[in-house]
Amino acid sequence: MLRDREGTMTALLGILAESGEPVGTRTAALALQERHDTKLSESTVSRLLQEMDGRGWTTPVATKGRVLTAQGRARHDESLLSAQAKTTLTSAISVQTVAGLLELLHARKAVESAVAADAAGHATEADIAELRALAQVQADHVAEDAAPGTKGGLDFHRKIAAMGSNSMLKVLSGIVLAPQVDHIDEVMDIILGEHHEEMSVVDHHRAVLAAIEAGDPAAAEEAMNRHFAGMISEAEKYLVGRNAQVVERLLGFVGTKISGGAVLS
Repeated sequence: MLRDREGTMTALLGILAESGEPVGTRTAALALQERHDTKLSESTVSRLLQEMDGRGWTTPVATKGRVLTAQGRARHDESLLSAQAKTTLTSAISVQTVAGLLELLHARKAVESAVAADAAGHATEADIAELRALAQVQADHVAEDAAPGTKGGLDFHRKIAAMGSNSMLKVLSGIVLAPQVDHIDEVMDIILGEHHEEMSVVDHHRAVLAAIEAGDPAAAEEAMNRHFAGMISEAEKYLVGRNAQVVERLLGFVGTKISGGAVLS
C-alpha cells in the first residue's frame, strides 16, 4: 500500500511507462488499486496527474489520457535504479552469517581508514570538539559497563565520516555505516564482551582522535586501520565452531528485534 504523495506519483509514473497508450484517470486509479493495493478516488488521482503535468513529467493527449514526457520517463528510470540500488545495498549489509559479519568488518576497515585520513585533512575545531566529546561518552559508558549497543562507538565513526570532503568516500561510508549495521555493532559487543579488551577500543578511538586533531592523515589512516585489524583478529578467533552457530542466531534475533520483524530501510 502506498502511503505518501511522492510514492504514489512514482507508482503512477510506472503505470504510464508500462502502458502502450495514453492512460486516463479511471484506468490509473484502478491500476493503483490492483498493483499497489491503494484505493484513491478519481478526483484525487486527477489532482496528482495534474501536479505531474506541472512538474513536466506527463502531458495530456486530447481526451484520451496522459503519456510520459521525456523528463517523466527519465524520472521513472531514475526511480527504478534507486529502488534496485536500495534492494542491493539492503541485501549486502543485511548480515546474517559469520562470514557476512567478517566481510562487513573488512569493508569497514578499507573504507573507514581512508575516511579517517580524509577527515584529518579537513577537521574544524568544532568537529574535533564534537569528536572528543563522543570519545569521552563512549569511554564513560564502557567504564560503567553499559548495555550492549549503547556505548556510542558508531556515533564516533559516523562523526568522522561526516567530517571529510571526498564525496565518493561519503557514499561508501554511508553504506558501511547505514542504520542497518546498528544491530551488528550490538552483536559484536555481546559476543566479544568477555573476549575483547573493551578499553582497547576506547584507546584505539583516542589514537584516531589524536591523529585527526594533529591534522595527520597518514597517522589517522594507520590508527583506524589498526583499530579494525584488532577487531577482526579478535572476531576471527572467537567466531568458529559452535560459537558461529550461536552468533548467527544472535544476528537474526537482534536484527528482528530492532526492526520490529520488518525489513530495515
